[in-house]
Amino acid sequence: MNFGVNTINAINSAARITEIYHEIAYLPDYFSTGSIRNESHCIFHYTISGSGETWVGDKHYRTAPGVGFLNIIDDTDSGYCYPRDAADKWEFVVICFNFGNSRELTRELINTHGPLFKIDIKNEFIQNIIRGKLFMPEKSFTMSENQRLLSELMYHIMKDTEKNTDVQVPQLIQDIKDLVSSNIEKNIGVSEIAAILDVSREHISREFYKYTGTHLKNYITNFRTKHICSLLKNTDLKIREISEKMNFNSTSNFISYFKKNTNQTPRQFKESNNNFIIS
Repeated sequence: MNFGVNTINAINSAARITEIYHEIAYLPDYFSTGSIRNESHCIFHYTISGSGETWVGDKHYRTAPGVGFLNIIDDTDSGYCYPRDAADKWEFVVICFNFGNSRELTRELINTHGPLFKIDIKNEFIQNIIRGKLFMPEKSFTMSENQRLLSELMYHIMKDTEKNTDVQVPQLIQDIKDLVSSNIEKNIGVSEIAAILDVSREHISREFYKYTGTHLKNYITNFRTKHICSLLKNTDLKIREISEKMNFNSTSNFISYFKKNTNQTPRQFKESNNNFIIS
């Protein structure tokens, strides 16, 4: 869903919503930074499921379901993308707004509070946007109606700043991802990760899902499968050698695992022009 917001007798000295879209990203080519954008509007990019990445300067942030980020679209020092280590599709809505003091307000909020803001996904305003109830292609808004909607968005963003809640992804989640990445060829599992971090299996599973929207077991499987796909496509290793490298106890088990997760045998994938896409 992607359409412009038509405003009758718009006043360009006043901020207003200009566009909204609801989308799903699942490839690293979903990428935006100011140096490649010609537009000048601002956005609130809200995560429904999965997770995304945004950055301001050298600081990178990961979103979780119920968390959105502000961005000035042509700011060369910031941007956003589908994370390269993501294991699930990223579903989101983006509210674009422009004119008036949009840029000044957005920059001040980012500089003061950081780019991330939490709005409950059950919030009526968010639900109406997700379901397309507020913005219909054939609907036109008066200037006052549009400003009321933008004010409601800003109200929920400002409300989050008053809570002083930290919506950044905890260090535990990053530690889990680092362990998965560094041990991917050792077939590390949830129990092994819990033991290394000295926390319970139930705790890391619950916390990982809470902040990423993905079950840890599925994250490990998808990350491992993507790594195998990379070995098949980008190395000269034989299927037997990849099976041994990835610590499968037999080539037949490796083939069964790969087919279960990609619907192709390793040989079919290696000889095809396809890349692995999370389903």
